[in-house]
Amino acid sequence: MTQPVFPGGEKAMWRWLAENMKYPIAAQEVGVQGNITVQFFVDENGKPTNPTIHESKLERVIVGGYGEKNKPITKKATAEELAKGKKALEKEAIRVASAMPNFIPGTLNGKATKMQVLIPIMFKLR
Repeated sequence: MTQPVFPGGEKAMWRWLAENMKYPIAAQEVGVQGNITVQFFVDENGKPTNPTIHESKLERVIVGGYGEKNKPITKKATAEELAKGKKALEKEAIRVASAMPNFIPGTLNGKATKMQVLIPIMFKLR
């Protein structure tokens, strides 16, 4: 059995993610950051399909976070604003996973097979 492989390997996948992810302004404004693990399937042709959130560990940065245009985060966020920021990050993780190029499909007994892939995506404010 072989697992699906991103074209160019793991380093190429991290580079592609970094170049294609956009940190949502709604999350920046309230200082939400953290890790989201996206689950999807790579089909027999290598196409990533059905991305979902497997796990979401997000938190608010109180000190040292910067939002849009590198403005320091100073405002207190309401629970509703924090939820909106978290939802925006999850939506972006799904978007970027959906946009990934085809993988080299995984195989089982020498035959290309649909397989599950988990990718941790880190959103970190500077």
